[in-house]
Amino acid sequence: MLGTEPVSCRMRGWRHATFAFFSSAARALDLAARGSVHLAAGALDRQALREAITRNWGEFSRTEAAILSGLMSWETSWYERVLRPTDHILLVGCGTGRDLIALIKLGYRVDGLDSSGRAIDLARRMLERDSLTAALHTASIEKFAPPGRFDAIIFSWFCYGYIPEMDARVATLHNLKARLKPGGRILISDGYANARILEYNAAGKRVREWGTPGTGPGAWQPTLPTFAK
Repeated sequence: MLGTEPVSCRMRGWRHATFAFFSSAARALDLAARGSVHLAAGALDRQALREAITRNWGEFSRTEAAILSGLMSWETSWYERVLRPTDHILLVGCGTGRDLIALIKLGYRVDGLDSSGRAIDLARRMLERDSLTAALHTASIEKFAPPGRFDAIIFSWFCYGYIPEMDARVATLHNLKARLKPGGRILISDGYANARILEYNAAGKRVREWGTPGTGPGAWQPTLPTFAK
């Protein structure tokens, strides 16, 4: 047994070195890919960029398994703390219906909005198949005039960052605050390496920000405070 220990140590060292090499290479390739996307986006004018975003979003999460996968664990923890059972919710970036369907099944009244008509069509078919109902709208959030007022306006995972340019994002928040009921909230999440959860009140003031960055999609596990609903 003693004679095998150096060989075993060398094997473990080789495996660790190989893992470290390929992990570093994967991170570098991921950064290069994201950088290439940013460069490509920078070559487009605003209208062309919006059209590209809509096309890409229309192709995202189109399998039945993805649509019915439900809320991620951090989303469940978050919504349990910030949503009330009677809330009327506007879900911005509802896409093909993953979080839309999950929230409806939890008993919330949810309206869905997405810029991709193709995604909305699939979400509507999935709702009909499960005998669920929701008001669905096809429009960009920057130009959308929501019917009525809401207790909560939620930007689905990543969707806030899909609004081109900071000024447009800020203007969108100011426009949406007029669509909140008294005590209403705007909720924004981003689940990648710079992950944060932001909560705004009806006056447009940021009232909470929390979360711990993760290392990739779905890896983020925020530390959420407990507070009275």
